[in-house]
Amino acid sequence: MRKEPLSIGVVIPAYDRQNDLATALGSVRSQTLPPDRIVVVDDCSNPPLSLPGWAVADSRVQLIRLPENAGAAAARQAGINALDTTHIAFLDADDMWRSDKLQRQISHLATLPDPERTTIVCGWRLVSRDNRTLAYRLPRASHSLADFCSGCWFSPGSTALLPRAMLIDVGGFDQRLRRLEDFDLFLRLAINGGTLAVAPFFGADIRKGQNAHRADVDPAASYLRAKFLTGRSAVTLGGLERRFDSWLSVEEAAAAYNDRCFGRFLSRMLYSLALVPRRSIQLGDWWETLKGDAELVQL
Repeated sequence: MRKEPLSIGVVIPAYDRQNDLATALGSVRSQTLPPDRIVVVDDCSNPPLSLPGWAVADSRVQLIRLPENAGAAAARQAGINALDTTHIAFLDADDMWRSDKLQRQISHLATLPDPERTTIVCGWRLVSRDNRTLAYRLPRASHSLADFCSGCWFSPGSTALLPRAMLIDVGGFDQRLRRLEDFDLFLRLAINGGTLAVAPFFGADIRKGQNAHRADVDPAASYLRAKFLTGRSAVTLGGLERRFDSWLSVEEAAAAYNDRCFGRFLSRMLYSLALVPRRSIQLGDWWETLKGDAELVQL
């Protein structure tokens, strides 16, 4: 069978971030390996988002507006549905890429033994809302289901490049989720034999997001427990149910803390630690945290 030539589509979900969107799009435009398609999904912003002039004139760029605000999972899935490229990269509207991000990821992808089943990510610079550097992070590669039962530690979505066929095989994003959608997706990818590779460079600036709250996290955690811990789906976790539940409890604890519900915060953290005893909030040592450019150069 003749192999389809590699092509890249970029999905940018956006909600009420007109200025940020222009910056994110500019970082895609400046890629040394230009993408074949760019889909901006306006998640029913008010007022509606508009594209900068160069993007309006660029036949690669498409703007989709959802009829109602549906959340990041639904917006990303709308972008997936609009693309027919072999690979898809995601970029949140308040993040941006370094100019060689796609080129270096594709170069690394060519060295891997099973690229059709591999998500490739890279390191990132975590920045504050006023653009101060908070940390540099480089995740480690994994093919372990236990790792993916342990939270969304490996990568912000804005660093990920995935085969579109693999996304379609697992059903894409679960549009019923307004939180924890990446955790859910990558767990399903791992269950279906997907692996995570890491291109060893820092390719994105990731804006520190807003704190999560119980109104979004608690329903998402309950839904995911029903999805993976009951019925036939529970078999697919292969005895890792306690690890999975432990991380969901951390997410619930963090949301409770942000909402100043300190009793619930304590109870969910104690429950998490009882399920997986440990000395840190994270269930493992997932990435190296760097604090400055000097250390970055030495890596």
